[in-house]
Amino acid sequence: MLKINKVLLLFSNDSVKKGLADPDSLKLLLEEAALKNSENIEIYISYARSLSFLITNNKVKIRDHRNHMNLEDYDFVYFRKAGSAMQQMLTCALYLKDHEIPFFDKEIVNTTSRNKLSQMYMLQRRSVPIPKTLFCRNNRRLIRLVSERYCDDFSFPIIAKATGGTRGDANYLVNSIMELKQILSNEHRHFIIQEFIPNDGDLRFFIAGGLKGIIKRCSIKGSHLNNTSKGGSAILVDVNHVSNIIKSDALNAAIIFGRDCAGVDIIVNKNNGTHYILEVNRAPQIEHASFESEKAFWMINAIQKIITDFQPHSEKKETYNIFGRFEFVYIILSDNVEHRLVAKVDTGADSSSLHATNIRVEDHKLVCEINDHEVRFSDFVEKKVKSSNGLLQHRYLVSIPVKIGEVIYNMKVTLTDRSGMNYDMLIGRRFLRTNNLLVNVSLRYIASGKKKRK
Repeated sequence: MLKINKVLLLFSNDSVKKGLADPDSLKLLLEEAALKNSENIEIYISYARSLSFLITNNKVKIRDHRNHMNLEDYDFVYFRKAGSAMQQMLTCALYLKDHEIPFFDKEIVNTTSRNKLSQMYMLQRRSVPIPKTLFCRNNRRLIRLVSERYCDDFSFPIIAKATGGTRGDANYLVNSIMELKQILSNEHRHFIIQEFIPNDGDLRFFIAGGLKGIIKRCSIKGSHLNNTSKGGSAILVDVNHVSNIIKSDALNAAIIFGRDCAGVDIIVNKNNGTHYILEVNRAPQIEHASFESEKAFWMINAIQKIITDFQPHSEKKETYNIFGRFEFVYIILSDNVEHRLVAKVDTGADSSSLHATNIRVEDHKLVCEINDHEVRFSDFVEKKVKSSNGLLQHRYLVSIPVKIGEVIYNMKVTLTDRSGMNYDMLIGRRFLRTNNLLVNVSLRYIASGKKKRK
């Protein structure tokens, strides 16, 4: 039986209302052309308002509620009109690219991220930690998603904030579904839902050609907002008192958006020490803000260094990050000690895996032993993985910090007993693709040590 290819025509709602597009007419024309050419194509129509986005550190789900399908269920997507929903279209296009599903037009993936939805996905796809996030332009559907479909992911209190809000504007701590209904009925803009992270303040990383300074902001009593514009207090923090993993994530977050100058906001869960990127602001506020003179000094220092180092006529050779057939990997566990092992780089494997024993779930946490060290994970997901012998296995997927060479990655790995294998870790192509890495199979330890010819 011939496969029927499912093609989605995706429109923004405002483009149809303004008469800039006619979905039904286009669908009819394409169906007639497919029939005439004996093509097994089935055409679907949907709109930005009909999509919902669930983005967590371990999973992403884009749902087309109009056709009761997930985005990856389609064989091709035609972004017919984006309009005011461009950030949704950008998120969809990046998701399709990551899942190797073709679409028109590739130009969309070059669109600049301008709201919290696309920003969260762009961080997640590079394994930078973010809070659980949910978005839908249809507020009634958004309420149902919070209360029903994704209730396990979002327990109250939760955060509701406008997708384009700044400086704590339209940012609410919501304690019940009734409160959420009231907020969404009073506001005439689109909102994003995120899990609430219990905290003692957040950290603003001031980046200008590198990390220049860190400011800790704390809310006033009775408010969940740490913004100084909302009355919060601020103090300078010694950069040496912040862990290298958090500083690395702050710098990587700015790099992801190509921002040489950025204000990266990070919040740390006061109960378990887990950190999350809240936002990557372009051109952080200097004037009329806390520590004006310090920020001005940081900026002048960065500008002067760039002027001094700038070489306008030098030819820069394009470089690539390259891994060898094997690499030394340092696993960073909760004791902050780096545990070294040798990883095999396998482009034939989709996901990465790590040797672990005594794997079990206790009190809603995943517990296992890695390198004779007990490790507990609060965030984990169970997934099916095809092993090297072709059999499907149920494994747990977690994110774990690893250092390869001078770079610290948050690598997503499945945990499994690899005692019968030669190497404790296997690095798959999903990690390589996400971090723009190439593999030279004729060499070993390129990124992590001395090059050795096979």
